Amino acid sequence: MKNLISMVDFVLELDTKEHWAEDFKKCVNYANFLKQPLELWMFIACYLRNGSWIPYTKDTLLNNIYLFNEWKQAKNNILFEGFELVSEFENQGCFSLSYNNDKRIFSLDDKIENLLEYKGIEFKLTKPVIKQLEL
Repeated sequence: MKNLISMVDFVLELDTKEHWAEDFKKCVNYANFLKQPLELWMFIACYLRNGSWIPYTKDTLLNNIYLFNEWKQAKNNILFEGFELVSEFENQGCFSLSYNNDKRIFSLDDKIENLLEYKGIEFKLTKPVIKQLEL
């Protein structure tokens, strides 16, 4: 699995005949993953300041080599590939992202599993997430 899928599809893809204990653990891990609330850092490289996720900009990276190293680490923590920030409205509880020039607004009230409702977007999981979930 390289894309976000529903819990039902995840369970049906498992072959539980021989490794049922390992597969059960994978199911629990994936269910917990799906239940996480959406945050901006899951899509683009950000840093946390005063409880808010702030996207890295080219200007901040060019002016501070220390931030560049942090940006590289933050980029490795992203959960979903291929997104760009259009705008954020954190005080309104949402942010707007672009995926292949398709702009969408995402609510901070949603969970990862709610992403499955967005038609036309393939939520590709990054390698660190695939490794963490043992997929």
